Amino acid sequence: MSTQINLSLLIAPVDSDGTPDQRMSPSLKRILEEVGEQTAQELLRFSAETAVLQRNAASAGLRLAIAVFNEAKYLDKHHRFDDENQYGWRSKRLRKQVQQMVEAVGFKRNNAHKLVATADWLTSRHTNKEEQKWFDTLTPSHLYELGRMSAEGFAAVKKEVSYRDFHFSAGQLPMSVKRMAEIRQTFPKVIEVVEEDNSSLETTSKQLSALHAAEDTDEPSTAELIEQFVQLAQTINWSSIQHDHEAMESLNTIEYTLSHISECLDQWKYASHTYA
Repeated sequence: MSTQINLSLLIAPVDSDGTPDQRMSPSLKRILEEVGEQTAQELLRFSAETAVLQRNAASAGLRLAIAVFNEAKYLDKHHRFDDENQYGWRSKRLRKQVQQMVEAVGFKRNNAHKLVATADWLTSRHTNKEEQKWFDTLTPSHLYELGRMSAEGFAAVKKEVSYRDFHFSAGQLPMSVKRMAEIRQTFPKVIEVVEEDNSSLETTSKQLSALHAAEDTDEPSTAELIEQFVQLAQTINWSSIQHDHEAMESLNTIEYTLSHISECLDQWKYASHTYA
């Protein structure tokens, strides 16, 4: 019975906040009774072995994602105006499908997302020689946390790993992923929204809240989410955002998502023009 209990923790349907949906317990119990103890053991073993394989291959998956982003940058720099690369579609396609490429070799979607987000951050920032040497000693989990914190958080980490009375470049002390996560929670990466008055800030706050589906209600449709996204984007003062270093770093973390949006618009406009 303990095997089935452990399996139930893995496969239990979840609410919008990620916690097990207790209302599904009767159904889950009947499902586990039907599959039986032997099948439950096989599935638990498969889950454990897959988790180990993914952890061991995380660095390789990260290198793959980095290589894809680097190729996209190469295409933008050297082949942006090639006749067969109109509108830079090749680099856009790579950025759009990098997560799919990482998933294709066996990584689960959540793990692939973390690797891609980390690779995007690493390839979109300027990294000096000392930082790169330090990065080479860190795990993908460490790098994922670094990529999700603000510039102040990154500076706090560098200060904490530096030896007392020495500069960061003299070498670095080890730091756990848990400790980095704590610093990231204190200094999260956020986009600073520049507003004209408090009423605009209040409106933005309400729109941010609206992006999350309420528990016990139907999830919003894609069209509704897009409408909310557009409304929120319209409240940001984009004319001055380039002068906000933290805001631009935050946008860099979703560069491949923004490229995907641009590509979708290009394809939609082309199709609309063709069949109009």
